[in-house]
Amino acid sequence: MKGVSSSLAALGFLTSIVGATTAQAADRYGVVCIHNRTGVSINFQAKVGNGQWQQFTLAPGANRWFSHKYSFGGQDSSPPLEVKFDSDLRRNSLFNLTYQLKRNAAEGDSCGEGKPYGFQYEPNNRNFIDLKAL
Repeated sequence: MKGVSSSLAALGFLTSIVGATTAQAADRYGVVCIHNRTGVSINFQAKVGNGQWQQFTLAPGANRWFSHKYSFGGQDSSPPLEVKFDSDLRRNSLFNLTYQLKRNAAEGDSCGEGKPYGFQYEPNNRNFIDLKAL
């Protein structure tokens, strides 16, 4: 009986190691998803790591994801993703904000698997927007 319980304990330990390794290997991407929760199109810029700023427009209710493919399973490390936008929706007025967004480690590179962020109106003034983690 003692040998059987030792064998079962060893098997349980081995199964937990294999299970953890399998879960880590399944994460192939670092993903972030940006939603537009306003009623206006949002222009913003994004850059990955030391790359160049790129311009994007996000229609009301739309979303856009950014993904980074890991070099190996379980890597769980991505270059920084920075987003810059004008927080002031009034014409001829600029108030630029820049954020570095965190990503979710995911099996795929879809918006549904990404860490969600949303452009939304400031609670007390719809002339201003911000980008918040959802």
